Amino acid sequence: RYSFTHVQVGEPQAANGINSGAGIEAAFVSYRPTAGWVKPVVMAPTVVTGFAIAYDIADASRNEFTSLRLNARLLAKLLTESYPALNGVRDGYPALANNPQDLTQDPEFRALNPGLNARFPIGNYFGPAAATILTMAGGTDVTTALTSYINADPQAHAWLGGTPDPWGMVVNPNYKAIALPVSSWPLLDTFASSTAIGSNPCLEANPVPILPLIAAPLSRLSRVTQDMQFAISNSQLSCSLPNPPSFDGAKLVANGRQTPGEQFMLGIVPLGDAARYSLQTAALQVQVAASAPDKFTDATGRSFAEPTQASLKAAAHLFTPDNTTHMWDLPYESLLTNPAASGAYPGTMLVYTAVPTQGLSQADAAHYAQFLHFVATTGQQSGTGNGQLPVGFLPITAVDGLGALAKYADAAATAVQAQAGTVPALDGSGAIPTPTPTPTATPTKSSGGGSPTPTGSNGSNSGSGSTTPSPSASAATPKTSASIANPRGSSTPTVLISASGLTTVVSSGAIGLALNYLVLLALVGGLMAGAVFAKSAWQARR
Repeated sequence: RYSFTHVQVGEPQAANGINSGAGIEAAFVSYRPTAGWVKPVVMAPTVVTGFAIAYDIADASRNEFTSLRLNARLLAKLLTESYPALNGVRDGYPALANNPQDLTQDPEFRALNPGLNARFPIGNYFGPAAATILTMAGGTDVTTALTSYINADPQAHAWLGGTPDPWGMVVNPNYKAIALPVSSWPLLDTFASSTAIGSNPCLEANPVPILPLIAAPLSRLSRVTQDMQFAISNSQLSCSLPNPPSFDGAKLVANGRQTPGEQFMLGIVPLGDAARYSLQTAALQVQVAASAPDKFTDATGRSFAEPTQASLKAAAHLFTPDNTTHMWDLPYESLLTNPAASGAYPGTMLVYTAVPTQGLSQADAAHYAQFLHFVATTGQQSGTGNGQLPVGFLPITAVDGLGALAKYADAAATAVQAQAGTVPALDGSGAIPTPTPTPTATPTKSSGGGSPTPTGSNGSNSGSGSTTPSPSASAATPKTSASIANPRGSSTPTVLISASGLTTVVSSGAIGLALNYLVLLALVGGLMAGAVFAKSAWQARR
């Protein structure tokens, strides 16, 4: 058993780090690099989890709203900066002039969530925080999974391609026909006006695009979790003047915490975070009956799934093996059309431990093999103890119908231990040699009939299209690393293990922390960017 150091980066960066050979040995990922691996790498199924759309909304009585429904088209609207949010934007931006001001005024949202109509009557819109969804800047496999779900939905796909929704709302033209999926969501809108948000000395002195200021993504998923826990709006619309009336040091800052009883926020968070910090999570639309009208007034004929152990299991049973990529794929088209999948949660993700089967030292290979054997057996237990998987993580076991995945994890451990450059076949027929791949281009569906975008065979398209940097200070801040120093001062090579928005660097060598702590700390405390907050802050909310 060995000690390790903890560093946070996104999975695409971690996976590419394995390919580059820059001291990164392993990673928790849900997708392989766009162009594939450049060396033999086995992807061992480690845990089933996913993302959630967390929300903090007050109802008409100023109490917590507890039953939100969303569909893929509404998520697409929030991501694409298609709500004007402010009177000044609506009046000065013809492309969005006829769109609902924010989500609360959207007839589609109101039809799915009639319990909020009394809280937000027509004309009584909420504002910027209800016109966007808080998410992570930079690459993460969570964004790949979310945009895969959106891209597979026929109604969302058509809307992104330029077809108005049944009530007349149109996509922001800067996002029309955007190719999906992507691992990093771009901020593309360029509308700027010094008067769009009223008197604002910062914008008067330096007009910048307004809608990216409202979106204001954060540097880590853990920060999204924290802002959702305390209803902190990150929209960068407040002008800070350190020495008024002087403009010296003037800057745009976040709007800050919303008033209790008046809050409305949505954010993309890991399922483990949602459970740990008691966040409300939306039910996502799965299927639409053929008899359901396009222009609807309620949810009749539409099925929705909340993120539960049962809905994760239903989605996991749809995983389809791909012997080319050595991965199990979630077939979103089947999930959205197969009647047997109506209870499956669309935000489900399979997380792998990706480890090279050639080039590791004997000691490091032995440590990884030990970890993967643990993953395949006693590491797949639900609970809150050390080495167990808490709520938000579905064990990969034969009892849950996932025996083939657990068996493959064990075979992966053997391949890692051997370091013979082989990758086991998914069907258990034995190890097959894996040659160095060359980038292959397979067309992925482009929203709205645009030209297909070449991607890797997993459908991930890291960094496709142009990305306009967000003016948000938070989004522009480079990712920083948080580490736990190796108290034994091991000089052995480090190992980078990524976990959906979060990466762990492992110093392999000296006997130290028990192996099952790796699962607790890396998966529970880190997997999918788990956040650790100050105890006093947690108590403040409660």
